Amino acid sequence: MKQKVVFIPHYKGSFTTLFQLALYLKDNNEAVPHFVLYFDDDSQARETLENHEIGFSIYKVRWFIKMPLIGPAIKIIADLIYSVRLLKRLSPVQAMICVVETHKLEYALISVLNRRDINTIVLQWAQTVPKEYYRSVGDKTKKVGVVSVLQDHFKKRMRGIVEKIFGVKFAESYGGGGAKYFAVMGPYYREMFFLQGVSEEKLVVTGHPEFDRLHELSFGIRSPSFKQAILEDFGLDSAKPIWILAREAIVYFKLVPHGKDKEDICTVLDILSEYHPQVQIILKLHPRDSEEYYDFVKQKFPHVILIHECDLYSLIAACDLYISQISNTMMWAVALDKPVISYDFNDQYYWHYFRDKEGFIKADSPSELAEKVQAINNNGISPEIYQNCQVAKQKYMILDGGACERIAELITKDN
Repeated sequence: MKQKVVFIPHYKGSFTTLFQLALYLKDNNEAVPHFVLYFDDDSQARETLENHEIGFSIYKVRWFIKMPLIGPAIKIIADLIYSVRLLKRLSPVQAMICVVETHKLEYALISVLNRRDINTIVLQWAQTVPKEYYRSVGDKTKKVGVVSVLQDHFKKRMRGIVEKIFGVKFAESYGGGGAKYFAVMGPYYREMFFLQGVSEEKLVVTGHPEFDRLHELSFGIRSPSFKQAILEDFGLDSAKPIWILAREAIVYFKLVPHGKDKEDICTVLDILSEYHPQVQIILKLHPRDSEEYYDFVKQKFPHVILIHECDLYSLIAACDLYISQISNTMMWAVALDKPVISYDFNDQYYWHYFRDKEGFIKADSPSELAEKVQAINNNGISPEIYQNCQVAKQKYMILDGGACERIAELITKDN
């Protein structure tokens, strides 16, 4: 019986990432992939897996989550029990791959698999920032009061009791837990996570499944016929430039009031629309966004093309300008030598670290954004920005097309 590799995506965006790796294992007859889906809105993931004849399990335990104080502790125990039963049902299991190990279900599986000496791998799933920047977001969104302080204290005590009883130790931050390997995107991240306390022997620079697709596209876009085929798939006009405004999870994380967020979007679309009808403007929604939220765009900017789900790799390959805040997809555009503007919509500390990376063109105000867009429209990407893109590729990525192969090697390492 062929061994199985368990994949744990924590939402539909990371499902896309892990699915690419699962296809590689399946197509190369390396192992049998099996997904555990526990995020909401997983219907598309189920359909995708069924179409590719990849097995999956559904795990949704919710009845106790809203129980005051004891709910989180019960959830930990339920996750551990589910993990033991899952491994028994899927046996033999060769390895487990997830993208965030601080979530309870992932760490429960890691704990159970480690006890059985089965490889556990955390895959860096997106361009990321040091943990103090993540904390800055949490500090702004967290409600502080006597009740919340008492609840946090009780949760920690309950978690400590569960850890002691079951012999597990839950991760405190991304990359800092108990998985055997932490596969990172590029040399820079190996150093960053090491400085954050991740042990050196865990850190392996593999690149990323997304990078293998970008490597393939970097050759394809040199052919006019290849780009034309992409544009036809999206119903776009090859005679007009394509500018993409990609959304971050502003709404999902409630980082700014909706009114302010919509005002910011309108400001950018007003600037870009000055070139209409010469330019095709695409507003790419974040996977966690609802399309209804953007009804105001349809009313005020009927010429703007709204896209929620799509083959974004190909769309970026065909575009002429990419604008966002902190989206992981910005680095995809850098990998394909596209001009990328990092526009600071909301003055969030969280954005600042990311946008200082090489290859990005920074804009801090509407007037500066208009100036940068005008320059790119007239002159394209400058030699300086192009050179910075090459530096970014070496620092934050490995673009040789071998990421899936290297991650597959981790699956069988030392087994």
